[in-house]
Amino acid sequence: SFATNSMPLTLSIAFIVSIIVSSISSKIMLNKYMLCMNSTSFGTTDPVFGYDIGYFIFVQPLIQYVLYYIVYAIVGLTAYAVLYYIAVFNLCFEGVDREVLSILKSYKVTTIELGAQSMDDKVLTLNNRGHSSNDVVNASKLIKEFDFNLGLQMMTGLYGSNSDSDIVTAKKFIELKPDCVRIYPTVIVKNTELECLYTQGKYTPSTLEQSIDLCADLLCLFNDNNIDVIRLGLHYSDSLVDSMVYNNYHPAFKELCESRIMLNKTVKLLNDISSKNIIVYINKKSLSKFLGQHKSNINRLNALGYNVKVDFDDTLGKYEIIVKEQR
Repeated sequence: SFATNSMPLTLSIAFIVSIIVSSISSKIMLNKYMLCMNSTSFGTTDPVFGYDIGYFIFVQPLIQYVLYYIVYAIVGLTAYAVLYYIAVFNLCFEGVDREVLSILKSYKVTTIELGAQSMDDKVLTLNNRGHSSNDVVNASKLIKEFDFNLGLQMMTGLYGSNSDSDIVTAKKFIELKPDCVRIYPTVIVKNTELECLYTQGKYTPSTLEQSIDLCADLLCLFNDNNIDVIRLGLHYSDSLVDSMVYNNYHPAFKELCESRIMLNKTVKLLNDISSKNIIVYINKKSLSKFLGQHKSNINRLNALGYNVKVDFDDTLGKYEIIVKEQR
């Protein structure tokens, strides 16, 4: 918690206003609710809508008030979310200075995420990111100095990058000791510069399998250094899928990567096992990761000639595996 001993003036005012507004709203709502619950018929039907006049006196006001309340709440929350996102997340590196951070601190902001994308200056320049790796380092240090939680975002498979440079980016992220990381494999969207580079043959995107292999390694790297990967892969939306030029996207991308981690670790451990009848110990919470989508990992191990039995050891970490011969 980054709370201070006193509440900032703006938050105090907002708190008082919210109490007043909610109090007035609740009284109005209660009055309309009581009228609705004690409605009575007037015995006269409206010639246009066919409802009893009592409906418009007792019932309709409550319905209208509730609908207006919902609409205002949605609009207000949306506006707040947009302003909050602009203020907290994806700050321009030029905007990360002591004055801005002091203001954010006074508003009880606890986490700032930087869209670093890469720590390779050549890649940043080719993709017109507008900042350098040194800017990321300086901004990150300043954010940590002000005792904010630091989040860093990276993109894999950018124009001009490769698996090696993406691994280097991850290692440089780790040196900055962020509290969390987001990883987004690059997808090509219609009507973008990246699409032009792709159609001209200047950019070759990573396949889904290549992205899974790379991001599985990145996930292990961050996990081994106790850095939480809070997002891996883009959020699903119909508009995203409809606008993609090259099909290297999967809505359950993180699950695929975690399954690949489990498979790779199992196969590596099998080098020390002579029997084809094996028992694999995992944490119970990691069962779906080990099995893979549609039991893909089990099917692969079966195809290699292994008869697999699964047992649980909840002392193991989420990616830890023990393989023994069945007796």
